[in-house]
Amino acid sequence: MAKDINYILKKILLKKTKKKIKDNFIFVRSGLFDSIDILNTISEIESKFKIKFSEKDLSNIKNFDIKKITQLIKKKL
Repeated sequence: MAKDINYILKKILLKKTKKKIKDNFIFVRSGLFDSIDILNTISEIESKFKIKFSEKDLSNIKNFDIKKITQLIKKKL
């Protein structure tokens, strides 16, 4: 299941960045996203996985790489 989540996340981010995404990619810090892009990406992730992140979940998102986001999604499912 984690591999599926990871694959879907990378696909979402690839669509927005047009760059190959690795597991240690931190999209908030990458400089490839402005604040609107970040919100849109989070919204797309929530929609795709039918989950809702809380404010607490996202309080440290600037340090989240693909692995940490995958773990967070897995907890929500």
